[in-house]
Formats: sequence, C-alpha cells, structure tokens
Amino acid sequence: MTASIEDRSLRKQTGAIRRLDAAQARDIVAQFVRPVVGTDAQLAWDDDDSIVSATCGSVTLDRPADDGGSAAVVGTYKTHLYLDGLEHLTGRAATHLARHRGKLHFHGLTSVTDRVAAILATHAGASLSLRGLEHVSPAGLAKLRANIGIMLPRRLRKPTPAGGSP
Repeated sequence: MTASIEDRSLRKQTGAIRRLDAAQARDIVAQFVRPVVGTDAQLAWDDDDSIVSATCGSVTLDRPADDGGSAAVVGTYKTHLYLDGLEHLTGRAATHLARHRGKLHFHGLTSVTDRVAAILATHAGASLSLRGLEHVSPAGLAKLRANIGIMLPRRLRKPTPAGGSP
C-alpha cells in the first residue's frame, strides 16, 4: 500500500511540471537512472529506493552510458517517468528526455514541432506515450509512427488495411 501512495505522490509531482528547459530535462532523467548490478548469476537493485518502488519499472540489460565503468553494473532499472502536465517541449529538452531508458508519458503535450518529433522518435526506452497529441505535421507524424514504441492517439495511428489486423 505504501508504494501506491508513493507512486501517486511522485507521479503527481512530475505530472505538475509544465515546462522544462534542457538543463532541467537532463537533471530529471539523471534522477531516474537506477543501475542493476550482477552478482553471482543474480540481478540486484535497491527495492528500498523510493524511485524504484514508486515507478513500476522493469529491468533492461543495457548498460547505462554513465555507469562509471563499474564491471558490476549490467543494466538499468527502467523507471516510468510521467510528465503529463508538460505543455511545451523544446528540441534541446526533448534530446535529454529521449535518453530516458524507461517509459515516458507526455499525455498533456498537444503539439510537437518536426524537430521535436524527430528527436522523440529516437527514444529507445520501453515506450513513449503521446496520447494527448493533437497537432503534428505529416512529416513529424511519419517520424513518430516509424518508432513502434511510440503510442499515439487512435486518430493519428497508422491506418490498417481493411480486414487486416491492427
């Protein structure tokens, strides 16, 4: 029960963010990086860490670029980062946010520029949700659709052939 209270609190805090400059975006992504250590054929992470316990993440065996060269670090705990209150996203901020290895949620973002769409399309984390997106150019939409990990509103998803499966 405590984790759900922490989850709501953390999600409420990050969801209240309306604008991020590049430095703030870099810092928030850094705050959500959690290493996974390999010891004796087991994986370990800190269950008592408030970010880990509150973000409902998963484990990836991709080593973080900034792990300090530790041979024990074998992956990253992919945290969920909810930025649902974000109203505007610059290219520089998007560059840092796209490096987040876990799930990203931008449900409050209603429009993106072509540059931001191209940057977000490089996200290789678990998934990136733009479910509130209303305005994007055809070129930007094509970039976003090219990444199968990006969730778009139904009306912006790639049409499926008649009789085909989604």
